Amino acid sequence: GVFDMYVLDESRGQLERWTRELGGALRPVWQPGVGLVYQAYDTNGYQLRYLAQPQALSTQNIQHQQGRYDYPPVIEQTVEKSEPEPYSPWSTLRPHNWLPLVYIDDARTQVGALTFGSDALGRHSYQLTATWDFDNEVADANLVYQYDNRWMAALSSSHDFDKMTVDGRSDYRITRDDYFLLQRNHIVTAFEDQLSLHAGGVLDKESLVSQPDFASMIAFRESNETLAGLALTLDNREAYLNVPGVGWGHYLDVVAETNDLLDSDYEGQKYQAQWKGTWDLPGRTTLTARLGAGYADDDAKTFRLGGKDLFEESRLFGRDTQVLRGYDDSTQRGHRYVTQRLVLETWLGRVERNWSLYPVGLGDLSGSVFIDSGAAWDSGEDRNQLTGVGAEFTFEAKLG
Repeated sequence: GVFDMYVLDESRGQLERWTRELGGALRPVWQPGVGLVYQAYDTNGYQLRYLAQPQALSTQNIQHQQGRYDYPPVIEQTVEKSEPEPYSPWSTLRPHNWLPLVYIDDARTQVGALTFGSDALGRHSYQLTATWDFDNEVADANLVYQYDNRWMAALSSSHDFDKMTVDGRSDYRITRDDYFLLQRNHIVTAFEDQLSLHAGGVLDKESLVSQPDFASMIAFRESNETLAGLALTLDNREAYLNVPGVGWGHYLDVVAETNDLLDSDYEGQKYQAQWKGTWDLPGRTTLTARLGAGYADDDAKTFRLGGKDLFEESRLFGRDTQVLRGYDDSTQRGHRYVTQRLVLETWLGRVERNWSLYPVGLGDLSGSVFIDSGAAWDSGEDRNQLTGVGAEFTFEAKLG
């Protein structure tokens, strides 16, 4: 079990031992003018040593060890080198995995799947989700493509459910939101790449799918919003191995967008900012605070407050929805908004067990409690602050 240096002299039929190390002699290199250089392992760790004039510490007859060294003769083959070819990502870019998606609430029952992948060099990456709503017979889809860490394109089609109440009757108006984004990230960076400047363009089309008969007198305006903007972000967040989500750090973005650069049904500018700070508490627990605010000109598209679509809230450009869990989608609309959030999240345990021999099991368990608060309003209106409180449990499922 201890490696040493040996010299095999087939012409004389002898095996010479050159070293006798306590923990082993590794990685031998013959250096002209120096001798044999190797790495010795002993009680002090790895040491670099050399033998200027190696001498045999012991000599053995090859015949005594022939069983260990009786290898077949070496066959030398000449292999012709192929001509260089341009790199192509297609052979490794196809999906190699999928995850099921199920989403159920009082307005919809969606079932679908998610897949993602990247090429061998990591230049191209993508994520594709698709779901079918069995209650309303509509489909949602989302495709995000990223080239390196510089370019990103997103294409999505989703549905919003706005609860309408007239004369004591309530039902949902269903609208379709088609969204296209082209974004250039990290145009300029500073402070060890934590501060970045980004640019983006957004095309957002909102159309009516259906609405209750009693709400037909409430007009709905189908519209195209086309925005171009710049964003400045500061991000020093860190992830820890056994802490769910972000472990520590702060994220800040400031976004300015205009309807006037491209053809749009709206006019004017929109400005938004958000800050998220996460503190590492004892154990595997974190506390996250978020503040958000937005202002839009009177002729620009309104912001929406309500629902639980955290993905749409996290968009850098074209962000017109703020989450307020405990309330329906678009429970408030306005050209101004402020939001606040506190989340206490902790790791609860690690099951790492399957159900008997079946490919179904659980991994990590985590939970959080949160408070969402915010308001959206127009100029001249009173601000009506809404607050929602809740708890969330996350189970890491092992399927297939």
